[in-house]
Amino acid sequence: MKKKNQVLPEYKKLSSIKMQKNLLTIIFLLVPVFLLVIFTYIPFVNMVRYSFYRWDGISPMEFIGFNNYRVLFSNARYFSVIFTSVYYIVASINICY
Repeated sequence: MKKKNQVLPEYKKLSSIKMQKNLLTIIFLLVPVFLLVIFTYIPFVNMVRYSFYRWDGISPMEFIGFNNYRVLFSNARYFSVIFTSVYYIVASINICY
């Protein structure tokens, strides 16, 4: 049984301090990880899921599979927009460096 005034050995103090620092680090890291999951990963997964449905936000969702992607890639304007975006990205990188 421990006495009230008994002093902990030095190695136990160090391990206790180290454990407190590790616990504090984990607690502080949980907040941004939680926010990242809530505001980034969950919406991304929902976006991918919704892309396989025909849905206007009001009526029931109708599963159409890859049809949205077929329509997208068969549109010539899509590739024009992608090319223009890539052009501006490359140009801005070249200007910066």
